[in-house]
Amino acid sequence: MPNQICLNDGKANFEKIIEFGANDDSTIDVAIADMNNDGFKDLILANRDGQQNYIYLNNGSLGFQERVAFGTGSDETRSIAIADFNSDGILDIATANINQANMIYFGSSKQPFKNAVRTDETGDRSFSVEIADVDGDGDTDLIFANAGQPNAILLISENGSK
Repeated sequence: MPNQICLNDGKANFEKIIEFGANDDSTIDVAIADMNNDGFKDLILANRDGQQNYIYLNNGSLGFQERVAFGTGSDETRSIAIADFNSDGILDIATANINQANMIYFGSSKQPFKNAVRTDETGDRSFSVEIADVDGDGDTDLIFANAGQPNAILLISENGSK
């Protein structure tokens, strides 16, 4: 079954359903943000089972046919978080992965989400990633929830480096 958006009619009825993606998608997490700065909320999907992660771009009429790939194409992503980590005015994607390095994929007007940086070298079993300014310095930091090893906080400096 494809992924679904269930629209609320304002009375807690979710009868209108919009499907997107493929029947065999192994989506495990979704975030919502305007990734291409067109004023419409896009869908950012984390897929597992070695599937490609995608951003589904909103055409302004809740159509999500156009998609942009991010990641290696065979990731075991479990969670995503969206922020402008390098303060360039374009949103970036942080991923929590199983048995692979956690990553940040940088948004760009020329080659979106092709430039990336590892946030660790351990191949953690990360099941969740969240963002917050943990150290109070005005930058967005990353918090990873891991299985079988300590959880981790990655403090980001003002230029987007760790």
